[in-house]
Amino acid sequence: MFENYILSSCFMVIVLALLAQKVIRSFQPSRNRNMCMLLILTVLVYVVMDGMFAACFLFENVNTVFFNIIVFLFFIVYVLMPYVWHVFIRNFVGCAVKKRLQIMEAVPVMILLFMIVLNPFAGILWHIDSSGNYTRGVVFQLFTLLNLFYYLEALVEAAYIFLSNRFRKKFPYLKQSVLITLIPFVAIVANTYFIPLSITYPVQPSCLVIVTMMSFFFIVDRENELQENMYRMELQMALNKAQIAREEAVQAGNVKTTFLANMSHDIRTPLNAILGYSKVIANHPDDRDKVSHAIEKIQVSGD
Repeated sequence: MFENYILSSCFMVIVLALLAQKVIRSFQPSRNRNMCMLLILTVLVYVVMDGMFAACFLFENVNTVFFNIIVFLFFIVYVLMPYVWHVFIRNFVGCAVKKRLQIMEAVPVMILLFMIVLNPFAGILWHIDSSGNYTRGVVFQLFTLLNLFYYLEALVEAAYIFLSNRFRKKFPYLKQSVLITLIPFVAIVANTYFIPLSITYPVQPSCLVIVTMMSFFFIVDRENELQENMYRMELQMALNKAQIAREEAVQAGNVKTTFLANMSHDIRTPLNAILGYSKVIANHPDDRDKVSHAIEKIQVSGD
């Protein structure tokens, strides 16, 4: 049992490390990539601490001080995991909230952290005797129930958005967020209230790794869609610029045509007169002075 648990934890660590490397190579620096990396690293730390907790729990004659330190660190990650997940889901769906509400939402995690800090003095969450036997404290069930707050909030918020019929336009990834929220929620409930402590299997870490992988694929799909939309916008802008340039070219051609037509008329009219007078001079040399005087008038009027 001990070997299987540790091997499962090591396998999940390898999967998460490869997934983190894939995120770094696949995504450009952005908020989505940072949130995805934060989620992967948090799940990675959770899997490591869960494996160390299980190793201390299953290993005989473990040092109680070391065991207490491992459990203490594990519970801190156990509390931070839902909060990080909640922030990730909100960013994934694209649901913006006010700063005041964000501060209020941090209250449950602060209460849980305070309970963990208080445990070494009161033993309210766990207790490890001199023989290394681990037992849950009197408020452990309440602690776990409060730890479900962020999963429940995400589900309630998703239900409200769905019922308000806004998700098609504003929240296209709402269904995916519900799916990747339900899985860890069910895992925590089953691991805490239905699976006996004596049955040691990484149920919750496995579910977290699975939904983290699902989240990665959802984000890849979202990034591809965002890039396609950006390319469409750039192409549309280029087409609009080409249309504007074409219209400007047509207008410039019309102006040129009008200008040439006017210039042709302005040049042709006096030129015809000059040609006519030339013919008159050629036919009637005696009228040369009259013709010269007329040409001078034309020149004066042209000036």
